[in-house]
Amino acid sequence: MAARKSLKRSMSGEEMEFFILNNKGYMVNDAAKLRSIARKKHPSLQLFPEAGKNMVEISSFPSVNVLHTLVDLIEKLKALIEVADSNEYLIYPNATYPGLAKTELTNQRKFELQSILFGNDRALQATLVAGFHYHYTLPRGVFDHKLKFIKPTIKSKFAQAMIDSYNLGIALDPAITTLMQSSPFVQGKFLAKDSRMLIYRGGKKLNYFLGKYSQHQALGALPPYKQTLSDLQFSLKKRQSIWKEMMIKTGLDPRSSIRKDNILEFTWNPVRISRLGTLELRGMDMNHPKRTMAMASLLKFVFRQIYRDLYRVMPSDIGMKEPFKIEGNIIHIPPHTYVRNELQKEAAYNGFENKQVHNYTSRFFRFAKQFVDKNYYPVLRPLQQMITNKQTVSDTILKRIKKMGYGKRSKLPNEVAAECALKSCERLLEEVDATEKNLYRAYDMEMR
Repeated sequence: MAARKSLKRSMSGEEMEFFILNNKGYMVNDAAKLRSIARKKHPSLQLFPEAGKNMVEISSFPSVNVLHTLVDLIEKLKALIEVADSNEYLIYPNATYPGLAKTELTNQRKFELQSILFGNDRALQATLVAGFHYHYTLPRGVFDHKLKFIKPTIKSKFAQAMIDSYNLGIALDPAITTLMQSSPFVQGKFLAKDSRMLIYRGGKKLNYFLGKYSQHQALGALPPYKQTLSDLQFSLKKRQSIWKEMMIKTGLDPRSSIRKDNILEFTWNPVRISRLGTLELRGMDMNHPKRTMAMASLLKFVFRQIYRDLYRVMPSDIGMKEPFKIEGNIIHIPPHTYVRNELQKEAAYNGFENKQVHNYTSRFFRFAKQFVDKNYYPVLRPLQQMITNKQTVSDTILKRIKKMGYGKRSKLPNEVAAECALKSCERLLEEVDATEKNLYRAYDMEMR
């Protein structure tokens, strides 16, 4: 009972990144202008700068209550769409823009520094992809909010719960990235079902060497599981050391780095511990709100259950054959080599076309759904439909492009890409309203 009481206050939150298009469907580098307009028209709407001048980010106010945090995000998204529309802009809901786009890095020190360290071409890769990030509060007592780092060696059920949730987050990656994939075309060409994964992570395991972190996998690739809290602490400190070495090699003073004393600033992996004291899953494509709200709801209930009932998450051969099988208080997941070397690659390139990926994702959904309040089942329906139909947003985009007379081997003309992008924007506001209604219905409440 003590464990349940101490973990009831765990909060969740989300971040959503969006591209900005003009009313003809072409990408524009007007983020600064849109942020300025939003500050005047909606002072309470905070738009955060992102890597590219073509992007903005919104985030929810963290809350213990699922409804509160998701509705907060939906309201901000509605305000963003309205501000954009009144100034002849469109908000694009997918993770890559299908046509050619000449993007520029945002004029901030942290992005300029990445351009120096990674090379300008690799740094610019981050301006071609948008993501959805999910946060869940770490268990009580394991994070020092003053130092913004994990507390020194702690041997407790809460420390174990953190390691187990971290490892589970890594195991979930191929499933949740498949469900959220929406990035088949980039710069006018088909790359993969989840092009964002390749462009951002890159590296040998994904057979893509032009990604932002292709040459610095420790900083941006899917990490291996961790055995203990000490293992995790060591790996985080190692990333800071890698960053300092990179600065020294390029003739920069490591002491000049932004927030140089915060160790957690030097990790951009798909699963990470954030300086906010959260477990952050940041590997998912940006997507339509009905899917992001469904995924956020599903993950909230999963991690809450892990914290409350203190399940042990164990890599095993059982996890290979029956991933996410529960035996007693043990959740079986596959070995990290299988998740990192095989599953994530198949998820990126082929999605549901690969039987293993479809099976893995189906098992994840069944596993997670058992923890969800039944009132939330309508909210989860978009995920269930994708699994049943074996159709992600990437598949929908590919079908749309095919109807327009183009395929995976085609070079998309700019006007075709713009038309495709406009179709993705058209239903966005309608979808936001429908999603909000489903969230309120889950709590049997009237909309504000």
